[in-house]
Amino acid sequence: MAGKVWSYITETLEKEGACHFSLLDPDPLKNTDETLVQMATLAEKAGSDAIMIGGSTIFGNIDATVKAISDAAEIP
Repeated sequence: MAGKVWSYITETLEKEGACHFSLLDPDPLKNTDETLVQMATLAEKAGSDAIMIGGSTIFGNIDATVKAISDAAEIP
């Protein structure tokens, strides 16, 4: 059984022919959670279909960052 996000992505692909994903970098030396939330909502308004959160340089609590972005944006 496919999950909610997978279903959303496949439905968007079938309907639009492509999906646009925005990648946000949660590096605490460059971005705060507030900045990342702003970027996510701007990406959503600009037409992104989904948000990806980078994690290779994360030093802090990525769970809190993901929750803040998920609470602010309606796209996965």
